[in-house]
Amino acid sequence: MRAHSLRWAQSPTPQLAVKTFINDRNYPGGPGAYFFEQSTRWSGVVSNSVYIVNTWFQDGLLLYRFWTIYSRNYYIVVIPALAFLTSLIMSAILIAVLCRPGNTFWTALSVKLAIPYWAISISMTVISTALIAGRFLFMRYRFKKLVGARSSMPYLTITSGELRAGINLILTPSKITYRQDLKHTPDRASSSPAFSASMSTSWAPDETAAQLWNERCIFIGQFIGAFGYGVHLTLFVQCVHALYSGRKTRRHNWELLLFIFILFALGNIGNATSIFYAQKTFIDDRNYPGGPGAYFVDQSTDWSAVVCNSVYIVNTWFQDGILLYRFWTIYSRNYYIAVVPALAFLTSMILSAILIAELCRPGSSFWTDISMKLAIPYWAISVSMTVILTALIAGRLLFMRYRLKKLVGASSSMPYVTITAMLVESAAIYSINGIIFLVTYGLNDPTQNLWLPVLGQTQSIAPLLIILRVARGQAFTGATVDQLTSMRFGRSQATRTTNDGSTTVLDTFRSGRKNVRMGSHQDLEQKQDGGETESEFRVAVV
Repeated sequence: MRAHSLRWAQSPTPQLAVKTFINDRNYPGGPGAYFFEQSTRWSGVVSNSVYIVNTWFQDGLLLYRFWTIYSRNYYIVVIPALAFLTSLIMSAILIAVLCRPGNTFWTALSVKLAIPYWAISISMTVISTALIAGRFLFMRYRFKKLVGARSSMPYLTITSGELRAGINLILTPSKITYRQDLKHTPDRASSSPAFSASMSTSWAPDETAAQLWNERCIFIGQFIGAFGYGVHLTLFVQCVHALYSGRKTRRHNWELLLFIFILFALGNIGNATSIFYAQKTFIDDRNYPGGPGAYFVDQSTDWSAVVCNSVYIVNTWFQDGILLYRFWTIYSRNYYIAVVPALAFLTSMILSAILIAELCRPGSSFWTDISMKLAIPYWAISVSMTVILTALIAGRLLFMRYRLKKLVGASSSMPYVTITAMLVESAAIYSINGIIFLVTYGLNDPTQNLWLPVLGQTQSIAPLLIILRVARGQAFTGATVDQLTSMRFGRSQATRTTNDGSTTVLDTFRSGRKNVRMGSHQDLEQKQDGGETESEFRVAVV
């Protein structure tokens, strides 16, 4: 049952890593030898084959974009297409070779196929990138000459494809050099007596099934945490771009930029120290008495473990703080209603600060009695506060959605009151992750180690999702809440003729406070009439 519960997390690459560093870590020559010599196991073959097939789609998409950007000219795409087909054929042969018994990614035949395959694939990517970038620069130059230097187009910016190709350009020499070095080394598979041994030979350590299960949870938790870090990194880049682009129109963007840089720095430190501690656990000190599982608990006062835990605890302060701020904003900036959550936040901060001090003491760990007595109430308060605020924020958004639908009809919508908005604004991702971890941690179940690494990243992901909505103008502000909560049914009609000749009926609602006109882009504008500020909420209903 336990083995099946982890199967979703054990894709071929983590599966091979688990076999290398846990299940068969007593293999002659160590995990490094096992990794090379046993890479013909199904997990190694599937992992390599999947990544090779992945390049077909990447190169094919880039070739298609190259053809599109160059006015769908078939002549100019002939040479890149031939390079793509050559790379595809060579990689298909490489996959067939890797499936043969006794062959690995580092045997002479595999290296002879892999080096030209990657050289062709990457050089095609780099050349296509240069040509696409040149085409963009030319189009940008022509566009600026036509409409002025201050104008811009979304098509003429750097995209992830060009960034990826730039990274490939940097990594190409090191990849080819590495393959060439391997080419001149002896064929490890054929020269190793261990390789000719039966594939059923067990190199498992002398540990119980429960110990191995605990170690697998710790190890796979690192992969899940790395996945969370990838999401964190992606959101960070998107937030920086959105906030920096709107820095001239929104006065608070610099403060938000500082906030997300702090979150990103904490997330980086936590991820790096977590990986370093895992390296010490499973590689540097893998012969520790009791195995990696015992080392993971006993040596958690190591500086890397202490820094990792402390950073992620501090991260919760920022996550809980921004959620409390959003709660206050969505509830019309009412200080009275925020008193109890604010007290819970302060209590959680104090408990977590004491926990950090306790973790720094020699001989202490995350699983000693005093640490658990501090950690469980700290996380219980933090997570329960998040869950309660989540429910209250979602309830508030549902109420606003109900009022809006009564005003403008069931077919109308706003970006503030969608299901996605409710999940993001309420930091639901952290709530779910936190509840699962808190239950497993309180029960001292090994699966807690699956959720702890990614919990540290969701503490950053949840605030970044909120900030991204703010930067894009899709999140609630104090003015938005005031406008929605003060709307009433005073109704008048007007029509507007669009550029294409169609007529749009505009429904107008008055609230007596501010004037808000909601067009196709949910734009807001204020008007004053005779010294009194009047509010109109106008939504196109067809």
